[in-house]
Amino acid sequence: MALPQTQQHSLRWLLWAGTGLTLVYLVACCSTILHPQTFPYITFLTIGFPFLFVGYLVWCVLAFYVWGKKSAWWAFLLLAAGPNLSYLWGTGWGKPEPVKSKTLTVLSWNVNEFFQGYENDHVWQPKRERMLAYIQEKQPDVLCFQDYAESAGFRAENLSHLIARTLQYPYHYFSKDATDYGTAIFSRFPIVEQGHYPYKTKERSESLAFADLLIKGDTVRVFNTHFSSMFLHHNRLGIHNVGTIEVVKEDTSFLFHSNRWQRMQHYDVVHSAQAKQAKIFMNASPHPFVFCGDLNAVPNSHVYSQLKKGLKDAFLEERFGMEGTYHSFNPILRIDVILYSPAFQSLHQESPRLDLSDHYPLLARFTW
Repeated sequence: MALPQTQQHSLRWLLWAGTGLTLVYLVACCSTILHPQTFPYITFLTIGFPFLFVGYLVWCVLAFYVWGKKSAWWAFLLLAAGPNLSYLWGTGWGKPEPVKSKTLTVLSWNVNEFFQGYENDHVWQPKRERMLAYIQEKQPDVLCFQDYAESAGFRAENLSHLIARTLQYPYHYFSKDATDYGTAIFSRFPIVEQGHYPYKTKERSESLAFADLLIKGDTVRVFNTHFSSMFLHHNRLGIHNVGTIEVVKEDTSFLFHSNRWQRMQHYDVVHSAQAKQAKIFMNASPHPFVFCGDLNAVPNSHVYSQLKKGLKDAFLEERFGMEGTYHSFNPILRIDVILYSPAFQSLHQESPRLDLSDHYPLLARFTW
């Protein structure tokens, strides 16, 4: 029995809508291999992929309800999401692992310039104290800070010296990519070599800093970096809200004449170039290493997939499900990572929901 014409018309529109959704979904499934410079709109599909996947899953259920077994091929295409989901969804269950003779606990945190503020600032001062209290409680061996300001104006004491003294980190390296600003590594193990690699992109950013730590006779390299900020805090930017001019001076002509969406697309290309450069330096490391970074890119991106090759991700190994690290924009955006060489075995990873910086801290423990 033929369906009424109105129902046939509705089903035809439903089929076209589902087909369109499927095509967009399949393109998004390729986000790890599509370069944002060649496929500019992949940036937005990458960020929205978790919601797109859920939407496609709903479509598959609806298609099965309407067309029955004839719709099985729609469900088969769910497999295309596998690579993306493997980067987004942690599969660790927190099982206890045997602790070997050597361990290393690393804290990575975009501290939003940490102590920046004014002497009588009643908002920042308590937050600073809570950040310090968390570090004091967890007692990590190494601190990797991004978006770090060494001097906050009103304080007479150099902040790196203050942290080293009050938290007992006698060794530290500060990349100083701008005046009193950059990426910092603090360690309780001796640093036998240190340095940083500036990125060759026109856009300014914190460089890729490294420190070689001497741990019970072994040398372990720690990388720390912060890819270029995307300046998403305001839709329109000006001299009053762009931040430190010294850091962004090469970018101002673009920043002052772009909106939030244009900046996301532009800096995705920049981050891919920075990831390519960072990977070259990582591959050249003479020692097994731990990589800490604020990538300003999600795990199912071309940026992350370049860095992840041949390495393990502490979150994927130790956590189950999805978690975000940047609470100021989207609660499921995991743009901060700790990657590590296969020579290490992860024991623990956590990222507590501390509303202090605009990023949550990442803490990971390793053994070998």
